[in-house]
Amino acid sequence: MCQVAKMESSDSCNTMKKKIRDYQLGKMEDCAICFTDACNGITAISPEIFYTLLSFLGALIHVAFYHWA
Repeated sequence: MCQVAKMESSDSCNTMKKKIRDYQLGKMEDCAICFTDACNGITAISPEIFYTLLSFLGALIHVAFYHWA
């Protein structure tokens, strides 16, 4: 999960550990704050790329349908 950076008033790792313990969601094995983009290993497709790929797929289906019709 992504968390905000540690501040003087709060420590996000300790806050998350407490929530996991309180709600009995499991066990936290490791917690570290990352300060660069994509350092947590999560990848996501941006909406722009998704819509472009969806449009391209729709065009291919359209052409294939009318080619074989």
